[in-house]
Amino acid sequence: MSLHPPVEHKQVIIRAEVDWWYHPHQDAQFTHWLENLIDTQNMKIMSGPHVAYCHRPMLEGWSGVVIIETSHVAIHVWDKTDPVLVQLDFYTCGQMNVTAIIEALKAFGLKNYETILLDREYQLEIV
Repeated sequence: MSLHPPVEHKQVIIRAEVDWWYHPHQDAQFTHWLENLIDTQNMKIMSGPHVAYCHRPMLEGWSGVVIIETSHVAIHVWDKTDPVLVQLDFYTCGQMNVTAIIEALKAFGLKNYETILLDREYQLEIV
């Protein structure tokens, strides 16, 4: 009997439109949100969150990455668009709760979203 859950290779990619996001000087709040997101998955952070704000015109917004024990999370937020655009990539070889990830995005006034869930165990298969 194994003490560890079975290894899975799942990836969810989310494109979301939200009402608002953090401002450039609120990196601590963005970091905290990413930590909470990982907590919703009962996963362990190995490094990060690492967050940065890009001030380059047409690219303004947040980027954040977290290395987790079972892989990674990457998020990019274009906060100057209307609505604000969020692109999230969550990959894990652990068990993932996509509903909890969507719930976490609701903190920003989630308006619309699309998801693709991939099973990457043996090939790239859309679930």
